Parts: sequence; C-alpha cells; structure tokens
Amino acid sequence: MLSATQLLLAFQQFCQTLPTPLGSLEPLDDTVDMQEALGAKGALFEPIAQEKTGGFVAFWQEPGIASSNRPIVWLSGDGAPIATCANSLEDFLSVLPYGTGLICGVLNAIENHRDSPTLFRAPAEVYPPAVIAEKLASTADSPAFIAYKEWLAKVADLPLAQDPVVVITQAFASHQDVAVWLDV
Repeated sequence: MLSATQLLLAFQQFCQTLPTPLGSLEPLDDTVDMQEALGAKGALFEPIAQEKTGGFVAFWQEPGIASSNRPIVWLSGDGAPIATCANSLEDFLSVLPYGTGLICGVLNAIENHRDSPTLFRAPAEVYPPAVIAEKLASTADSPAFIAYKEWLAKVADLPLAQDPVVVITQAFASHQDVAVWLDV
C-alpha cells in the first residue's frame, strides 16, 4: 500500500496523463497559490486538484487535527459547496468514480437539509442506491473514468466506496464547517 504522500503523487501524475478531465477536475496548475486564493488561512490548505469553475479539492490542516489525519475539502469556485468531502485521500479517491457531480450534489444536499430540514430531503433520500448506481453507470463510458477505475484498483489498491453518500456524510459530520471557519 502506498503512503498518503506517494498516493497523492501517483494520483497527480495519473491525472496529467488523461486526455480528458475526471468530471470537473483538472490537473493541478503548478502556479496555484492557496494564500492568494483564500488569504492567510490558505496556508492551511494543500491543493490536490482544480475544478473547472476555479475551485479546488485540497487537504485541510484543520486546527486541532493531526497532520496525518487531514480531511479533504471541496472549495467550489462557484461559492458552494465549500465543505469537507472525505476523511482521507483514500476516501476521496474511492468516491471519485461516482463523478464530481455526485460529490458536489451530496455536499449541497447535506448543507440544504442541515439549514432547512423541512424543505430539503436528507442526502440519502436525494441519492438512494438506484441514483448512486446511475451516477456510477454515467461514468462507465468515459475513457478518463475507465482509466481511473483501473488505476484505483491496480496502482492505488483501493476499492470503490460501497456507499459514497455515507462516506461524504460522515466526513462532513466529523469536522468543523470549513465554510464557517473560512468566513465565506
């Protein structure tokens, strides 16, 4: 099994080889400056990938959490979601085959339900097993996702998340609200 550092490097190198992006994620631009993007608190983020809207997926050195346990956050360029989406790089990589749309959708469903539970359904109701299966099937013909699923199994030695909604929901609930912490 690869260390977290080796896994991150392998993932970033893999993304550089893809002819098309993985959903809305693009290879990381070497010129990314998280402090420029987020101000002084940007120093506590290590970008993993960029999204087409100008946002990032990044490790977050959450205050009070050991650096070996850094969660992964989605920092949307559109303003939402800005939230923790995985407890580890391994968890993030295991939900990525379901598509970036599912990750963003679940995070938005979590926030909407938290803020207005009588108006918005819980994420598990918005994304029942049949919808999750459709999301996975929607990536089945994508050359980038086909290559990614092979890479995930052979190089990263990681399985697909059995229930990505649970993985994302648990990560969201396990950490501070990053949007509140950033004051956005």
